[in-house]
Amino acid sequence: MDLDRQREERTLRTLQTLVDGAGRRIVTGNLTRAQAEALAAETREAASRLIPDQMQTYDLIYGARFRRWIEQFCPADA
Repeated sequence: MDLDRQREERTLRTLQTLVDGAGRRIVTGNLTRAQAEALAAETREAASRLIPDQMQTYDLIYGARFRRWIEQFCPADA
């Protein structure tokens, strides 16, 4: 396996770890909607540093996932 491919796979594993961790906190934590939205935004910012050229794909896949998790597991702020 060439170096570029290894680097890409490592980057994608890092991204998946970030998303999984944030998702776990949203789904199993006691976050308010505002806290969950902030966490999703922080995760997106970290992703933009990892995969700046692929953020449209990130938004399609993970944006929808975060919105669904927040809607389902985080109460609306009063």
